[in-house]
Amino acid sequence: MVVMVAKPRVLILESPNAEDFYIDRLDGRAARDVLKLENTQVQYRVALDRQQLIRGVKEATDLQFDVLHLSCHGNDVGIQLSDMSDIDWLGLAALLDVFATPQRILVMSSCAGGSVDLTKALVKQNTIFGWVFGAAGDIGFTDSCLAWSILYRLIETLDGPCDATTAQRAVSAINALVEGNFLYRRWDTSLSRYLVYPKYPTA
Repeated sequence: MVVMVAKPRVLILESPNAEDFYIDRLDGRAARDVLKLENTQVQYRVALDRQQLIRGVKEATDLQFDVLHLSCHGNDVGIQLSDMSDIDWLGLAALLDVFATPQRILVMSSCAGGSVDLTKALVKQNTIFGWVFGAAGDIGFTDSCLAWSILYRLIETLDGPCDATTAQRAVSAINALVEGNFLYRRWDTSLSRYLVYPKYPTA
């Protein structure tokens, strides 16, 4: 399944907590710097609350970015923003709907960002991305930085569009180096469902 051309345009939305911001523990900003080294078109925004998150998603939509990279804290039920407000998976799926198309990618840089419950919420809201990358478990700052560096590096060395083989290579390389049970979910139009790689017991 082909969903994007090489050198995708990436918008990174980061919603750090106060401690992360104070000590500059910002994996979204690190991802931005990696993408700049690859000469990728990238924009970085800090979304402190729900309204800024909505604004960022609208910007990604209006400017026709290919990838939305959401960096924040998360757990099994959803994400938390800088102002300590929580958004459950169903609410997040609804918020992302304006950006979602089968030609676009969602990168969830949060603990449990690869949760099957997020996928269920996306399908329930008919918020369909071609690809969703995330971790099934908890991830730390260093592991997150390494993971997305590997992902973007492999995707952007292609001569053509991203495909399942390249995505599998990227996720396998990530899991060989860092903890967190990273995975992707790929939308299969013929089956009308997401296919997951690799399959974990809770995936």
